[in-house]
Amino acid sequence: MPIPFSNLSSNTDSAGRKNLIHSKILGISEEMPLNELPEGCIANALSFTTPQDVGRLSAVSPIFMSAAVSDVVWERDLESILSTSPDGSRLLASAASKKELYFSLCENPVLVDNGRKSFSLEKKSGKKCCRLSARDLLITWGDTPEYWTWNSDPASRFPEVAELISVCWLEIRAKINTSMLSPTTLHTAYLVLKFSRDTYCYGLDDQPVEVAMKLDGEESCTRTVSWNAERRRGQERGDGWLEIELGEFFTKEGKDEELEIRVFDGSSHWKRGLIVEGIEIRPKQEELVGAGCTGWTSSSEVACRSRQASNHTMGKKGGERRDSSFHMMLPEGCLAKVLSFTCPRDACRLSVVSSLFKSAADSDIVWKSFFPHDYRSIISQSNSSLQLASVTSSMKELYLKLCDKPTLIENGRKSFSLNKPSGEKCFMLSAKSLEIAWKDFRICWRWDSDPESRFDQVAHLLRVPTLTIIGKISARMLSPATWYTAYLVFKFFTVHFGSKQKNGFSLASGFDGLSAKVSVGLVGGKTSSRTVFWDVEGWRRLQNRSNKRRCSVSSAATSNIYYPKDRGDGWLEIRLGDFFNKEGEDGDLEMIVDDNIYHVKKVKSVGEEGMSISVLPEGCIAKVLSFTGPTDACRLSIVSSLFKSAEESDAVWERFLPRDYQSIIFTSDSSVLLASLSSKKELYLRLCEKPIIIDDGKKSFSLVKKSGKKCYMLSARDLMIVWGDTPSYWRWNSDSSSRFGEVAELISVCWLEIRGRIYATMLSPETLYAAYLVFKPTEGAHGLDYQPVEVGVGVVGSENGKRNVYLASQRGQSQRHHLVRRRIGLYNRSRLVGMQEPVAARENNAQNPRERGDGWLEIELGEFFCEEGEDRELEMSVQEVKGGDWKGGMIVEGIELRPKEG
Repeated sequence: MPIPFSNLSSNTDSAGRKNLIHSKILGISEEMPLNELPEGCIANALSFTTPQDVGRLSAVSPIFMSAAVSDVVWERDLESILSTSPDGSRLLASAASKKELYFSLCENPVLVDNGRKSFSLEKKSGKKCCRLSARDLLITWGDTPEYWTWNSDPASRFPEVAELISVCWLEIRAKINTSMLSPTTLHTAYLVLKFSRDTYCYGLDDQPVEVAMKLDGEESCTRTVSWNAERRRGQERGDGWLEIELGEFFTKEGKDEELEIRVFDGSSHWKRGLIVEGIEIRPKQEELVGAGCTGWTSSSEVACRSRQASNHTMGKKGGERRDSSFHMMLPEGCLAKVLSFTCPRDACRLSVVSSLFKSAADSDIVWKSFFPHDYRSIISQSNSSLQLASVTSSMKELYLKLCDKPTLIENGRKSFSLNKPSGEKCFMLSAKSLEIAWKDFRICWRWDSDPESRFDQVAHLLRVPTLTIIGKISARMLSPATWYTAYLVFKFFTVHFGSKQKNGFSLASGFDGLSAKVSVGLVGGKTSSRTVFWDVEGWRRLQNRSNKRRCSVSSAATSNIYYPKDRGDGWLEIRLGDFFNKEGEDGDLEMIVDDNIYHVKKVKSVGEEGMSISVLPEGCIAKVLSFTGPTDACRLSIVSSLFKSAEESDAVWERFLPRDYQSIIFTSDSSVLLASLSSKKELYLRLCEKPIIIDDGKKSFSLVKKSGKKCYMLSARDLMIVWGDTPSYWRWNSDSSSRFGEVAELISVCWLEIRGRIYATMLSPETLYAAYLVFKPTEGAHGLDYQPVEVGVGVVGSENGKRNVYLASQRGQSQRHHLVRRRIGLYNRSRLVGMQEPVAARENNAQNPRERGDGWLEIELGEFFCEEGEDRELEMSVQEVKGGDWKGGMIVEGIELRPKEG
């Protein structure tokens, strides 16, 4: 295990930050007393920020607190909206201040427009939110009682909601003028609904719903959503309702437009059990992203804020307009002084209010206040101090440089950086500056360079009986009134192999499943201690052993147990403990890692210091082989008899089997036979060569021989086949060439639709899968050679990529020249189909079936990448419903999912 470091990162809590602010305020009287600034001046400056920033700035001083509650800051142009309802008028009259009115509208929406809409404010930004009631929507057949009924609901803010009784044509329209919404803002519209518990819901499971949004003079934007997917995924709002996102739109400054929204489900299926409260429009919640080099704010977000600020009034009833350029009269130095009492994050947000704020926020006065008071003396200890001074043209540039790239100090024994959001100090102690037991013994430790380290040398462990590491740093070097966390930074020596060096195995030993005691605290004072594990699997094995003994590790015992986590820079880190550095703290902070259990810890590599492969235990080689793949393990088995014996062990092949293989095999009729196999390797090869039938004969399961990844085939009985239970359209037979008990034979249909579903948790993670329809034609097959079939693969409820394929190899060569009478949806139509031209050339490029080698054909339906932790349901579809021609003469065995080759 090479390279221990001790890393100290700041984690300032709100109390600590407040103390820091007050400590800065103590010295301002010498430069510029805030008490001499007019309160109205500060209030006007605050009005250009957000409510969240106002709350932060109110803690700067009593005069800021007084300015932060004034009506000038909290004024919003709301009278035109609130005066349209009795509730709004009462609220305007009863609110003691604009701030009280603001928070009342944030927490309790009011009904306006005769109760047909509700209005509220978004708390963090003050932007407007509006919900249209079901009565304010245009619902097709909404006034027909046998289709829709209007009821009251205690969970609704409106007097009435609309409940769907039964329709086959579901259409909901809405219109709203954007003058009711905040300008220059990205909004999102949601349909607010729930499903009835008193009546049976049907027809809302599988059918896609088309959503369209349009602003005046712009093209309509459409998307597809699913009732069922949104219900299963549980987009709960927390108020007893669900919501489905309909789309986004951007409101422009000074331009009142009409927004049209349409929700449409025109499928012929009858639908029932939906309750609609309305459509809600609110500002889109987005994470703040980088603007320029600031790294913390969105220009559109604050640009919108500055424009809205220009519409504020001076706080007088009747609304005397405030000059939007008032802040331009403030001296830049005054604004810079105000910004210097904020934090780096807030200064970057305020920099986009106006050009004056931008200039003030970039000034050295602001950024110098964010630096630690002793930053000059710290930087002077760095070998790159002259370089830092030459490459940075401003204090802001120097600040961001120290945040992004730590600098080495004290002759390379420590590194120093700043915490970007707060400016607090971070240190890392190099291995050379730590007290490491046995570090002066060459047989125990070796000092090497490492390209992934910020330091010149790292400590490489060779062999020690016990492991003790101690790091010390003066508390005066740390930021005051700040929570710090200490981490041990290390990694295990790993040998990589393969062309891309992605695979490898660790040669460290003596750490597997063992723990160490760690502590952080002032020397001679109270310390916080806990237990850490050197490897993640060690902690999991401890829990498994406890479960096998029918005892459990108590939550109190596990709350202080930690294990390594990946830092993302090639190193691991273990959390050693937390420490609050009080104002004026003068002691030394000590961090201890103590693994005093006598158990030799070492690192060996093949060929190093006379080591031979023959002296490695077979179990060690088996452990190494288990981190390769089945193909590599078989190749390495010919290296020697020792490797051959290790390769045959269950420890290797158990690793190649899926984690849940036992639960899968348990559902198979062959479970007893499989359990009788003599080794895990025999079981692996058996699952690769002969699929097993699981899930009561509805699926088959197998493994890919080269990788051990899972393959499934859904039988025809496990698919949803439209008209599949109608004997005149489909027939169910047995087939000797099929692995399943039944296959589906297509007699004749004009509407061909086949769908299959499987949960992504059943598949191998981090794997690209392809889905295939497995079928074969019969004598007399017809209607499949000239008409393309639409296929797709994707997550249920999402917009899957569709494409066309042909189910006959001689597609596009025949001509249609027959009469058909077909039925489409709910209507009977007669259609004369005369002789037509062959399929267009662009369709001749569609994919054709290919032989599988087992008597069946297959056609690829699409691809799907199964990510780690994916838990949604995957859907595969095959349909030909547009042509209306009769099709027949095909036998379907199922749909197979297997990893994509290559």
